Amino acid sequence: MNIFQYPDKTSKIISIWDQTIDNINNYPAGFYYGTEYTREQINAAINSDNPHNIVPSTDEIGEGPLWLESLLPFMIKKKNLPEMLLIQN
Repeated sequence: MNIFQYPDKTSKIISIWDQTIDNINNYPAGFYYGTEYTREQINAAINSDNPHNIVPSTDEIGEGPLWLESLLPFMIKKKNLPEMLLIQN
């Protein structure tokens, strides 16, 4: 099971702020760069045959998901989530 999804295959992630994709129409509130993708967009991507057409974010370095997936269970257990990590348990 994917720790970032509920059993019904919807996202636990509330929002993704991709600082590498600049879209003036989708800046997160209070910021003037990047693109924010909402849970609705993330869910649409999960259920799409072409998810990157909806949420084109990728981790080109390869350490983001690995770092988060390894620490997330511990952080949830300790109730010590970073401020910018927008995941609903």
